[in-house]
Amino acid sequence: MARLLAMPCLPAPLAVTELAGPNARNSGANTFGDGSEQTFDHLGDVWALSFERSALFGADARRERGWKKALLGGRNAIRIDFFDADRMTAPEAGGVSRAVWSPGAWSSGAWGEWLPRVSVAQPAAFDTSIITLTETAWGHDLDYGDYVGFEPFHFGMYAIVHALGAGRYRIWPRLRKALTTADFANLTPVLAMRPSSALLHARGLAFTVSEPVPMVEVFDYHARDHFADFA
Repeated sequence: MARLLAMPCLPAPLAVTELAGPNARNSGANTFGDGSEQTFDHLGDVWALSFERSALFGADARRERGWKKALLGGRNAIRIDFFDADRMTAPEAGGVSRAVWSPGAWSSGAWGEWLPRVSVAQPAAFDTSIITLTETAWGHDLDYGDYVGFEPFHFGMYAIVHALGAGRYRIWPRLRKALTTADFANLTPVLAMRPSSALLHARGLAFTVSEPVPMVEVFDYHARDHFADFA
């Protein structure tokens, strides 16, 4: 069975580029009398990201080439804790920001920053686009462009595309997994991703040569059905 790998601890990417986004397409068949086409906002709703890494050497270079090989060209997938460089700061989110990095900091936020999670206020079905959060911490303070994820055991990253008030939000893409009131929202989404093309590894005289790493989202249910050999 295909495996879901953990990302080794490496320096953060220099840049992250979105290769795909919301894409309302016409049906190709449903044409109205005035000649216009019906469109569907959920076609092509998948995260495709390219990660640009810094030049590495030594142990970091070995870890990088190792996980690239371990993905087997897309047969395996990798868990990515997505750090949004533009997300709320700790004071904005009602969290805590420590002045220095401490061991284990990456598990609760970058460089010792801790941001609270927020309870889900109302259940939401799989493949729907409306979520509701409780009025705690940042639960009623999200707006256009904020990224959220959910826990526990939820692969998916969601952009707020409309704040509807009272903690209700329209998101893109649609929910990859149903939500219950036992779930929590967080500001560090977790994605399962696999390479969308061959991952190259080039070594210069002193450092590795930075190569884009194109990745495409593996949906939550697909990750559980086909990448269940966690490693």
